[in-house]
Amino acid sequence: KQQLINEDDMSDPLQSASFKRFSKLLDIIFEHEDEMVPENFKLSAVEDDDFEPSPETLLSLRKLELLSAEAAKLKQMKVLNCIPQDRLVRLLNILDRHIRDSVRLPLNPEPETLEEELYCYQKKALCRMQVSAEAAVASFHILTSPDMPKAVYLEDVIERTVMFIK
Repeated sequence: KQQLINEDDMSDPLQSASFKRFSKLLDIIFEHEDEMVPENFKLSAVEDDDFEPSPETLLSLRKLELLSAEAAKLKQMKVLNCIPQDRLVRLLNILDRHIRDSVRLPLNPEPETLEEELYCYQKKALCRMQVSAEAAVASFHILTSPDMPKAVYLEDVIERTVMFIK
């Protein structure tokens, strides 16, 4: 008899396909961060709540959806706490910047705005909000995983996510 084995039902969860995909995705995200986000931008973003990131420094919605899906799988497998703490903290800081992008984003610009301009603005704003929402989901998958180290519970990320939801 030949048994079908789920790719994530391995005796060592750290060797599972999901764990490997999540780790590879982290490498891609960190590489993007190192290439696209200047050091002075990172410092400004940390110090200034009103700091608005430029679009090219943000991850795509698709990457964030993949990250969120893999984080959810690892959370269910109860192995997210096996990711090194420094990598999780760095990831949460990156996700925080994505959440921050939409916290104070007005859906309706100035009343004098032409209808066509208003439509374009709202479309762009909704795209930015989708990215922020996906970043919030990914960060909550991490923050609500069992046995996470205390250093992962970043107050700014939690507060900003609550502000975004409001």
